[in-house]
Amino acid sequence: MFIKHFLKVCITGVVFLTALVLLMAPKAVADTNKNIDGGVDVTSTLDKLKQVKSWKNVVDPQLARREEQKKEEERKRAEEARKAEEARVIASQPVAAPTPPPAVGGSKEAWMAAAGISLSDYGYVDYIINRESGWNPYAVNKSSGAGGLPQALPYSKTGCAVGDAVCQLVWANGYALSRYGSWAGAYQFWVSRHWW
Repeated sequence: MFIKHFLKVCITGVVFLTALVLLMAPKAVADTNKNIDGGVDVTSTLDKLKQVKSWKNVVDPQLARREEQKKEEERKRAEEARKAEEARVIASQPVAAPTPPPAVGGSKEAWMAAAGISLSDYGYVDYIINRESGWNPYAVNKSSGAGGLPQALPYSKTGCAVGDAVCQLVWANGYALSRYGSWAGAYQFWVSRHWW
């Protein structure tokens, strides 16, 4: 172990001294690499310096691999720590107590009618909302935080009270029409990707 460390220190010292000599003694290089006006050929000096730097990897190619592996492991640990912190923050957020939905009636048809959704779109709306939330206006996706009938992410962008099915459908109607042009377009997107 000591010998291995000693050799690495020696190799690093040799590389450093070689680079130092090349940088501090351009006259030696200039004798063989002069340009037209008698100055030093800087390109040749830089090429030699690059060769010296790459020589370290030739002497100990495993050193470069180990350094790359360490960097990759550090990056993975940092990413895992970031994800764990993100999950901890989401899990620590209090869930608001549900408020009762407005007195519009309890059926999905009554909610869609009150939200101003066209009768011809009920089938598309029913398909999407049933798969997103099962028509539960209190539904919350524990992993993403999406909420309500349309599973808006974040739920706060709906501007709706928790459990307000009509308000959620008004927002979903605007979202479907602005993003997909129609509920039929939203349905086609959902069928192909299983999200919207």
